[in-house]
This record gives sequence, structure tokens and C-alpha cells, in this order.
Amino acid sequence: MKTHIAIDVGGTQIRAAYFPEDSLTPLRVNKIPTQAEGDTPLDRITSAISSIWPQGEEVAAIGIVAPGPINPYKGIIYTAPNIPGFENLPLAPLLHERFNVPVFLGNDANLAAEQWGKG
Repeated sequence: MKTHIAIDVGGTQIRAAYFPEDSLTPLRVNKIPTQAEGDTPLDRITSAISSIWPQGEEVAAIGIVAPGPINPYKGIIYTAPNIPGFENLPLAPLLHERFNVPVFLGNDANLAAEQWGKG
């Protein structure tokens, strides 16, 4: 079964979940603090993804929403005012290199507004 991983990066916590390809109901969810002593936010995101990675199932893609100005085409976070360490961070390319699946990055407010507009 193909699955998708969704990551919501917030100022206080990172929420990670994985979903079957044909459902909006997560099979597993994990929440961790965005910041921790000795870890970068990138370390925390990588840890969140690893904690929910489905064993024995194919991950089709990872989708991430994050605050602040971003470049969704290059997968770069230019800055996140509430998350130190998120300056000119090529998040999607780094995660693609680590997990070897397509990674898509979007601004959290833009994607929430788009979804809300469909409802």
C-alpha cells in the first residue's frame, strides 16, 4: 500500500502523520516539540518523519507546511520568524536526500486558506 507523510511545522510543535493513499484518516500521528536542547529544527523534523515512517510500506511523498516566506518550487524556507535556524533552509532538497522520496513544501497559511476556501 502506498502512503503519504504529512508534516506541520509550528512554532511550538511539529506534527507528523502518515496516510494511506486513498484516505484522509491518518494511520499514525506523532507530535514533538519544535525546539529541543542540542537539536536543530531540521533534526527535529527528520526525527518526526523517522518516528512515523511506515515499515514495509511504500511512501509516495512527503508534504510539509511551514510558517514564513518560502519558495515552494525550490523547497526553501527563507525565514520563519518564530523558529530560530530557519533561514535560507533548503528543507525539501535536504529531506529528499535523506528519505529518497519526493518532498513538497508549502506555506501553512496559504495552504490553510486554500483548503478553507474549498469547504
